[in-house]
Amino acid sequence: MKLNNIKAFALAAALCLLGTMSAQAYDFEVDGICYNILSAEDLTCEVAENVDDQGYSFYQGNIVIPETVTYSGQTYIVTQFGESAFDNATSLISVKCPDTVTSIGSFAFNGCRNLVDLECNSVTTIGKTAFNNCLKLADLTFLDGVTTISNYAFSGCVSLTDVTIPNSVTTIGYGVFEGCSSLASITIPNTVTVIPDRTFYGCISLTDVTIPNSVTTIYFSAFEKCSSLESVTIPNSVTTIYTGAFAYCQNLKSIDIPNSITKMWDGVFNGCSNLTDVNLSNSITNIGNFMFSFCTNLADIDIPDFVTEIGIRAFENCLSLESVTIPNSVTLIDESAFANCDLMSSVTIGSSVSLINNSAFKGCDNIKAVYSLNPVPPRLIANNVFENTVYEAATLYVPYGSLDAYRSANEWSRFVNIKEFDPTGIAGVEVDGGMDVSVEGGNVVVSGAAAPVAVYSLAGALVGMGDGGERTVIAVPGAGVYVVKAGGRVVKVMVK
Repeated sequence: MKLNNIKAFALAAALCLLGTMSAQAYDFEVDGICYNILSAEDLTCEVAENVDDQGYSFYQGNIVIPETVTYSGQTYIVTQFGESAFDNATSLISVKCPDTVTSIGSFAFNGCRNLVDLECNSVTTIGKTAFNNCLKLADLTFLDGVTTISNYAFSGCVSLTDVTIPNSVTTIGYGVFEGCSSLASITIPNTVTVIPDRTFYGCISLTDVTIPNSVTTIYFSAFEKCSSLESVTIPNSVTTIYTGAFAYCQNLKSIDIPNSITKMWDGVFNGCSNLTDVNLSNSITNIGNFMFSFCTNLADIDIPDFVTEIGIRAFENCLSLESVTIPNSVTLIDESAFANCDLMSSVTIGSSVSLINNSAFKGCDNIKAVYSLNPVPPRLIANNVFENTVYEAATLYVPYGSLDAYRSANEWSRFVNIKEFDPTGIAGVEVDGGMDVSVEGGNVVVSGAAAPVAVYSLAGALVGMGDGGERTVIAVPGAGVYVVKAGGRVVKVMVK
């Protein structure tokens, strides 16, 4: 035999041996079940993987794991399912294990798409991706007593409908129930302190969630794309909500953010197209990028007085938003913050705003009035903060004594109609038709109204009414911004 042929034969033999070894990666076999020895001293073992040289599992049907097995004269206690023990055992239907088994290893039942039943009463730890894509697994009663559920443990289990996580659980990994498309109900115990990344991502049948008051943090995309989620209760224990936590929850209608929350990251409610009612915490200091973008049914938003920045595209495509008041605490309105809010008719910009970034109100073609409370014109980046039609047709109201400053400021000078007003309470604002609105001692005073006058809060609640005429005085309940309507004319007033 030539030397080259000898080398080729030796290489082929080595590869064959390697394939055989990989297919027999266990210590011993008893009654068709493979095991690895964990401790020769404690005489413990685990159920091991048993695959052919193509990687297909030999395990199938209904399997009962004994409490002990004997090998070479020694009796071993079975204490766990090892890593990948039944990985891709696509013909496996059920497994019954003894009370000695306390741990299910990573990938142990990964891809067991026909697994219907698992009876394990003493398990405390479930490894990562342990039951990933077990398409027919519908019952998780074996969770009783479990303390740790690792990453993606039940992701893709599309037959799960109702899950109760027992009080024994203290740790949940990320993506645990990701893609469980039939999951309609979930009970989270008060032993859990965080909702990790993507825990319920894509659970499209989940309709309501109560987060226990033990939770302090809701992480990235935790409930993203839960498209049937209509309500969620966030307790006062939560301090931080991370990026995209409730993004694209298209049926979410209302949300209360408790005062305990000091930080909400970007895009938390991005794409929540049916969100209509938002109660923001007074402790929020920043409305992050994409926070409420594409919340197309959001008609009103009360921005808390402690907010200092409104992020990039924070309210972009909020198609139902009719007016907005930027509080005096805000210093920055970032790029495209209110872009394409095409029903917006009135904007009030607080006295501390110093920078309004590119396209902040681009696409808001129907703005009729802009109130800027800062006597120093805020810097406008680029030349398209507002639409051309707004510069031409809307009225810009600026504080008394600042008219010349606004007329000479680059972008602000593009407004054709600029008028002065008293930002401590809109005084002498003339409305089409000769009606004049002012604020005196906490009252709204309307002069020259040819029709009855109604005053509303920004939330739409009727505050008071008057007959109109030469002079109508209507008391308001306190400081704030109010909408005055008389006939077909509307004006916004600020009372401080």
